[in-house]
Amino acid sequence: MSKAIDGIDWKMLREHKGHLSDILYENSSTTSKQRDALEGILNLLDCIQDEAARKLSNEVVFGK
Repeated sequence: MSKAIDGIDWKMLREHKGHLSDILYENSSTTSKQRDALEGILNLLDCIQDEAARKLSNEVVFGK
């Protein structure tokens, strides 16, 4: 996985993840199928970030 995370712009990923979260929780026009898909993508991103934080650092991945 280390090769896969080398080129990720973590700040941009956090921003994109925030936008997806906004759509999920603030957009009443999304269907349940769309909400399920967004939740799945957000969970996948969480897993990727957790794994990357173990290899890089929380500060790099999460900006903390």
